[in-house]
Amino acid sequence: MRIIGIITKGGNLNDKVGSCFGKSNIIIVNWDNGIQSHDVVEVLKSKDCVGSVLAENLASNYRIEAVITGTIGCSAYGTFEKKGVDVYGTIKGNTVEEVAIAYFSNQLNLIEGSNSPGGSRCGGNHDGCGNKDGCGGCCSK
Repeated sequence: MRIIGIITKGGNLNDKVGSCFGKSNIIIVNWDNGIQSHDVVEVLKSKDCVGSVLAENLASNYRIEAVITGTIGCSAYGTFEKKGVDVYGTIKGNTVEEVAIAYFSNQLNLIEGSNSPGGSRCGGNHDGCGNKDGCGGCCSK
């Protein structure tokens, strides 16, 4: 069984994918020649930055091989990198199920570094996801 995590705006396979790691729910997909089952990891909608702690939980407790997200901060990305979990970009507008199929068909692009200023040193939370321009706070590369 292969296991991945996909950022989502909701909690079902037919929900649209989300874009912000650490501020959106995650669907854990169990795959064996198709989706066999899924679980939801609910992420608190708060000003607290949870990226690196969430990444540690997903890598250690769920044993995911990859996470699929739009943006990810440096702390969470670094945690995944240390744990051997690949980070892939999502396909905006698609459902969780469509993105899972795309991943297992090798149609997604690997993200090779943080693409958001997020991290454990986050600043304000202007849009429920991070700063006014997207995810994150004040972490720099």
